[in-house]
Amino acid sequence: MLDSKKICLFIIFFGFCLALFNSINNTKKNDYFFTNYNNEKTHNIIKGDVNHYWSEANIIKENFDKDKSISSLSRPLIRNYLYPKIIALYYLMIDQNIKDFNNDHKIGNYKVGIPIIQSIFFFLCLTYFFFKIKKRFSKFQIILIISFLSLNPILSQYHSSYWTESIFLSMLLILFANLIDLPKKKFNFFFLGILVGLIYLQRTPALYLFFPIIIYFFIIFKFEALKINFIFILGFSLILILIGLESYKRTNIFYFTTFSQSHAPYHYVSYKLNANKLGISKKESMQNRNKLIQKFIDGNNINFEDEKDLIKLGQFKKKYFLESLKGNFIFFSKYHLYKTLQALVLNKDAVYLYWENHNQFWETQEFKNKFKIDIVISSFFYLVCFLGLFQLYKYRDKDFNRIILFTTLFVTYNIATLGWMGIPRYMIGNQIFFSIFFSFGVERIYNYFIKFR
Repeated sequence: MLDSKKICLFIIFFGFCLALFNSINNTKKNDYFFTNYNNEKTHNIIKGDVNHYWSEANIIKENFDKDKSISSLSRPLIRNYLYPKIIALYYLMIDQNIKDFNNDHKIGNYKVGIPIIQSIFFFLCLTYFFFKIKKRFSKFQIILIISFLSLNPILSQYHSSYWTESIFLSMLLILFANLIDLPKKKFNFFFLGILVGLIYLQRTPALYLFFPIIIYFFIIFKFEALKINFIFILGFSLILILIGLESYKRTNIFYFTTFSQSHAPYHYVSYKLNANKLGISKKESMQNRNKLIQKFIDGNNINFEDEKDLIKLGQFKKKYFLESLKGNFIFFSKYHLYKTLQALVLNKDAVYLYWENHNQFWETQEFKNKFKIDIVISSFFYLVCFLGLFQLYKYRDKDFNRIILFTTLFVTYNIATLGWMGIPRYMIGNQIFFSIFFSFGVERIYNYFIKFR
């Protein structure tokens, strides 16, 4: 008789061992410096967004080493709040310096601890996920789901990376498990609110994730939803209040959103919107934007070391983006749709391409060739998911209806907030939910062939 529990736990363990191997091997392989396209000496792993996380972590650790105070953890909300602190705490625990990542030598073996921690955390969360939901599915279905989440290279590559995605995915597993198997006690929804708050601190686009969850609770609980949503929002608000108070202590300004949340739409899309609005080239529009921002910086004597000035600059960037959006909704909608389709293309090599190519890898022929293959793979994947969705709908079971409902809400939210970026990495959270659709689709195809034979 098929022992799904033992099989699933073995798959989880095997996936964990594979993640550890990849973490150690990839770190060792890519631990070197190079000169980038801007003629700057850069570490092959600690570059781009990752460099910001590690720079922040370095400041936190150095401040803690000086005053040994918990207040050292308090930092301006430049990018992701939680991840730099995880890095800093890790280096505090092993009593090693972080600052060497900017020097002209290898960082050493200490750095590999971060992806190892990520792998441990993910597979612990996956184990929790398995025990939480296993009774909701057949033996074959749960094996497929766990196999997908444990061995899928599209997901697993992020465990050995130094981006925020791995811990983000781990938290989503906990959240999703509790939304399928809803808490029995109303007070436990308070902790779900805290969890969503922590997800936001790890990945800033999750700030408004509470919206689809509130809608979900209203549909599921109906008359009880007001009380449950109140308790849930209370937990979520607690995180925001604590972050706001921390910011207020430093600046006398209560804020809990990061500067990157205003910078991203300003930087990546505002000049394209203005180019369309004014009928000029993107290059000219970008030049106009750069002149305007420089004028604002000079006119307001913006000091990039002053947190209050950074807040002021963030508000200007947000205002600039909103102004560029006026009268441009149709163009932005078309642009959003195009970029969303681009972002939904699966890429199992995103991390490795980022490491292997020292220039802008998305401009390489290798990336373009792989992208074409990825479109074919993605089309097959979504087709299987559609078959699985159809199979789920046929069950008309309340648990499966919950899965369909929340997945629809989450994916809609994810596309609405991040689709315009056009980056597959930002859509990676969808894979947690698609794992169930895909597994049901595979089961349907398998049963069809068995019946056909």
